[in-house]
Amino acid sequence: MFTQVSWTNYILIVVLLSGCYYLIIGYLFYRHDLLQLISGKKIATNDVVTTSERYKPLVQFSDEVQALLTEAVRNRLDRINIIQSLQLLLKKYPELKDSASHESIQNLIINECKSYCSIHLSEEELGTLWN
Repeated sequence: MFTQVSWTNYILIVVLLSGCYYLIIGYLFYRHDLLQLISGKKIATNDVVTTSERYKPLVQFSDEVQALLTEAVRNRLDRINIIQSLQLLLKKYPELKDSASHESIQNLIINECKSYCSIHLSEEELGTLWN
């Protein structure tokens, strides 16, 4: 039964089915982009820019926390001075105080303090960081 199908017919059918599949997927997921492309409108890419801009302060803050704790270890600062330095650093980024990533920022501070300085911050100390 399968010996009657030639390779050219097999390849033709596979190419046609693949083309139909990708046309359907393209229509379902990219129809708005395709309609904009056909009509000659420029596709807006400001969603990507706003997403990267939204996380930029968080990335900068993370880098500064690491640098601050590295310097604290090098200068052998005590626990109180490290907490005060972290408070000053958080005041530098007021947009992080009201952000939805408040818990992840606290987890970052906890983990970095553990790994760099071997300091375990209590909930009370974490609360004072934001004041």
